[in-house]
Amino acid sequence: MKSSTEGMYNLEKCNDIKINTANGSTSSITHIGKNKGNVLCANGKTKKIVMKNVKVVLGLVKSVFAVYSNAK
Repeated sequence: MKSSTEGMYNLEKCNDIKINTANGSTSSITHIGKNKGNVLCANGKTKKIVMKNVKVVLGLVKSVFAVYSNAK
């Protein structure tokens, strides 16, 4: 989740999608889309990634991302 659409693409506008936040309040998701970013790997190298289904929640103080991979 992030607080603005800056840098995002393939955006879809959302209506009537709500989330509950840690402090007990409810916020609305305004858009869902893709966002490019960089991840610092354990070996010290940086890898470019594309995050899908990133949700925009206006008013968030910090962006929240969970990145995981399947080891092969």
